Amino acid sequence: MTGAAPQSAMMSVLKVLRSGEPVSRADLPARTGLSAGTITSTTAALVKRGLIVERKAAAVGRGRPRVYLELNGAGGTVVGARLSERRDLQVSFVNLAGVELHSTTMPIHLTGTLSGLAQRIASALQEAISLAPVGGIRQVSLSLPALVDSERGDVHFMMTYRSEPVPFAAIIAERILLPVTVENDSNLLSRAEHWFGRAQLYDDFTLISVDYAVTSARYSNGLPCSGSSGFTPELGHVKTSYGPSARPCYCGAAGCCSAYSSMGGLVLNPDEWAEATPSLLDLVDERMDRLIHAASQGEPRALQSLADAGEHLGRLVADHINGVDPGMVLLIAPDELYVRFARDQFEAALTANTIPELRRRTTIVFATRSPDWHWKGLAALALERVYLQSDRASLPAGAAFG
Repeated sequence: MTGAAPQSAMMSVLKVLRSGEPVSRADLPARTGLSAGTITSTTAALVKRGLIVERKAAAVGRGRPRVYLELNGAGGTVVGARLSERRDLQVSFVNLAGVELHSTTMPIHLTGTLSGLAQRIASALQEAISLAPVGGIRQVSLSLPALVDSERGDVHFMMTYRSEPVPFAAIIAERILLPVTVENDSNLLSRAEHWFGRAQLYDDFTLISVDYAVTSARYSNGLPCSGSSGFTPELGHVKTSYGPSARPCYCGAAGCCSAYSSMGGLVLNPDEWAEATPSLLDLVDERMDRLIHAASQGEPRALQSLADAGEHLGRLVADHINGVDPGMVLLIAPDELYVRFARDQFEAALTANTIPELRRRTTIVFATRSPDWHWKGLAALALERVYLQSDRASLPAGAAFG
């Protein structure tokens, strides 16, 4: 990592300090793989920006007290907000050390357009910020269950709304007069896992989330990785079946992995997807519970449905490993029973379709969501934006960042 770009070097240092252990500059080369010179310049820049502080240890004997570095929790506050699938806004206020200071949930009334939804979220954020017992807000980050251009902060598609590019970040920033970034939920989940969870030790990994749909996100060299247009990888819409019998997907195509392996794909038909509303998610939950129960009772059709889900997921992961060599794939499943009934066919499809040497070099981890992934992902998203901005003092009020 001695040739790491400044952003990567900065994030490497901050990740070590995030562990909460006493760390000195002399410790950092071994902990990060960066050269001593890079450590000196990087930590000096972080101290100057108020993101980290120096703390002298108590003197021992006649020697000079050791100086430790730590994240500057008093350096400001970031706000993370997530619009849930059921359309409420979960808002967390976090200090620069990643500690949650305050949280609240704001109801969001549905509107007919994405631009109208942006205005309603802006109003809810204004109210949440005005009532919060914290100040010094430096960044607001919003996560949506949508197709998002994270570079520009535009939302291009969200179920129940007309497909159109809407400058979500700019609309909200103009109202609340704070920098705003917008991401989708899979990138939020990947950040929660990278900063606080099972991917902390991996600078390169792919997260695949099996939920109402199959979604995904990637990290490369310790930073989120998007495509040239700013979009998160949509691995759920990689085709794992072809021909006239391929199952239709809610995206309008057929044969997508999401149509076979997601909860929605398992228990809904295309017409029901087309009428997607928040109440539809309750129907998915109810039907999925019945499917899992039937499989637990040994019902053949239920067992076959979940085996098929595993097979298509295995094909997807195999193609991804062959094409990308991600190093680690973290699969987030709806629950442990989904893993139990789908895993054998998943492993069989993975083994049959992956180049053997690449399979041996790839770590595959199955897991379920941790209960606090929302605020941890939101915290990581907002803090990441603060950390990676080179000079916040020069920014005009209301500037928006994707």
